Order: sequence, then structure tokens, then C-alpha cells
Amino acid sequence: MQLRAVNKDQYRSRLRNTTFAVIIILLGGSLLLSALFIELVGGNKDSNFNLNLSAVFIMLIFIALFFINVKKKPYFADMFYVWQVKFELSHIQRKIKHVELAAKSKNDVALDILAYYYQATHQIWSLDDNTLTIEEFIVKENKFKDWVSQSTYTPNSDMYKRQNLQQFK
Repeated sequence: MQLRAVNKDQYRSRLRNTTFAVIIILLGGSLLLSALFIELVGGNKDSNFNLNLSAVFIMLIFIALFFINVKKKPYFADMFYVWQVKFELSHIQRKIKHVELAAKSKNDVALDILAYYYQATHQIWSLDDNTLTIEEFIVKENKFKDWVSQSTYTPNSDMYKRQNLQQFK
């Protein structure tokens, strides 16, 4: 997956609006469905926990189906892009120790993976305003830059493919 530019203000605004809408739809829809289920099926003497849980579950399915249908729409493109990058980063994170060891040995694939990892992490942290552990991250990134400077290979984040992670165990 290749990295691309994202307009931070637009992304944050759309994410905020979408999150707010999902919360309102989940709460409102769950309450309406729950009330309908209790009216049609529930009894006053029994607990209606299962009916309430069913209403929430149905609304979650409704929201998931909605997002499946709109994920290609331009309004949601940045949100789904960020979600996909975070997904890729989680795959890399699971094997980061092995990838770093290979990068120290000047493995070109490992250097490409780390180039992607550091660029993507910077982008995501910038979009999410994550500054809590940035200093620790910069130290690791500087180690990576040292490995690159000692190598004759120039890492390219565009060369990253998830399949390349399989060779690091």
C-alpha cells in the first residue's frame, strides 16, 4: 500500500462528524429498536437485557453495512485510507524486532519495510496529533537512518508489500 497526502483539517473534521453521527445513530436506533422489541416481545416481569443487546447488535450491523457501501465515496476516502495504513502498521509492528535485525544486516527488503513504517507512522501520528511518545519514536527513526547511511541501498517506502513481512520470523 502506497502512502499519499491527506489534508489534516479535512480529515479531522470528517472523522469528527462521522464519529458523532455514528454515536447518535447507534444510541437513537438502539433505543428505538429496544423499545419496539420490548413492546412486541418483552414482558414486564422479565429482564429485557437480551432484547436490548439484540437492538444494539442490529444497529451495529446496520452501521457496518452502511460503511461497506460508502467506503468508496470521496467523503470517506481519507478515513478509510488512514484505517488501512494503521492496519498495515499493526502487521509491521508484530514483526518489527525481526525486521530491525534484518535491517541491521543490510537486508534491502527490511530497509524498505522500515522506510514505510517510519513514514506511515509519522503521517498517522501527525493526523491524530499523537505527540506523547514522539521522542522515543525519533530515537528509533534516527537508528534507522544510521543503518541506511551505512548501506549502499536507498530504501523506498513504495516498495512495501505486506507479503514481504512473511520472510521475517
